[in-house]
Parts: sequence; C-alpha cells; structure tokens
Amino acid sequence: IDVSDSLFLTFDVNCEYAGQFLGWFSVNIEDEWIEDNVNMGYFHFSLPATSIIINELMIAPQDLGEWIELYNISDQIISLDSLIMIDTKDTTVLSNVKLEPDEYLILCQKENWMQFLSGDGISACKIPWLTLNNASDHLKLFDNDFTLLDEAFYDFDAMGIDESKEISLERIKPYYSGRDIWNWANCVDREGHTAGNKNSM
Repeated sequence: IDVSDSLFLTFDVNCEYAGQFLGWFSVNIEDEWIEDNVNMGYFHFSLPATSIIINELMIAPQDLGEWIELYNISDQIISLDSLIMIDTKDTTVLSNVKLEPDEYLILCQKENWMQFLSGDGISACKIPWLTLNNASDHLKLFDNDFTLLDEAFYDFDAMGIDESKEISLERIKPYYSGRDIWNWANCVDREGHTAGNKNSM
C-alpha cells in the first residue's frame, strides 16, 4: 500500500447475539512501521426491528420503587450493553446484561432489585435511575448508534387513569406501537403488576 492509500476490508461474522463487542484485527504488511499493523475497535451488530420492547411500567409506588420491564420478543439472545434509555428529563445507559428469547428484565433502583430475583424467565438489573414522571412521560430505548428500538408514551389524564392507584401500566399488544397511549392499560392482576410474567391485559 503506497503512502496516502487506504484499504477497505469487508468480512462476515457469525455473531451469537446483537450488541457491541471489542475486537481486533491484524494486517500483515512488510514495512518499517509494524506498530500500525494491528488495530482494535468496537464492532456493533444492530438489533432487528421489534426485538426488545418496553413492556410494563410501575410509576411512583409508595413501597417497592419505580421499575421498567423489558421483554425480548425475538428468537435471539440480546446484549443490552450500552443501550440507552431516555425520558423527557433523564438519560441512563444500560449495563452488559444478556436477555434470552422470551425473557423479561426489570430495570430498577439499586435498593429494590433483590425482590425480582426469583422465578424462571426473569432477571433484574440495577441502573442509575431515571425518575418516571407521574402524570405523563415519553420513554425511548436506543442502541448505541442512537437507532430507536422502542418507545412508550403515557398520559394519565388523556387515558382516564387514576395515577394514585399504584397499579402498573401494561402494554396490551407487544407488536403495536408503544407510543400509542391506547396500547397501554392498568394491570388487572390482583398483585397490581405482572413483573416477570405475561401481562394481564
């Protein structure tokens, strides 16, 4: 390769799951600058559409603390490494947790996560908490390229819901938009939520 020339490489990778990974590659070129023959960088494998959704929200309860439930509706393992959750006020970055197909993950405050570590198909992840707005909010889930993966919007006044009941909001149809307020409703389970289980609606 002559001075000022560039080399463009393409290659196929058989990746077990989507997410961000640190990798390295080596190009063997006989020159005096062997230090630049090896490089490291992050490789990002995008999540397919409708792979992970915001499935249930617990907003401003008195005892257990707020939480957000994610649900893997795809047929592949999903790495949450560096996924970004934002609402109208806050931003938080998720940690390197792998979510199996048909598995639920509870995003919660540090002091509340132990209560969710029971049963199959459910796990919990402590995150720097973003406080959910009581009356209305708009949550968005992005990958680390800021591709929108899913969103959830609620407005208790417009939905005719009493926000003081301490009952979770459930997504009614997982493949319908979470931005549609009519795709959300109060949980009807006697526990007041279905964390880690199929929604009651």
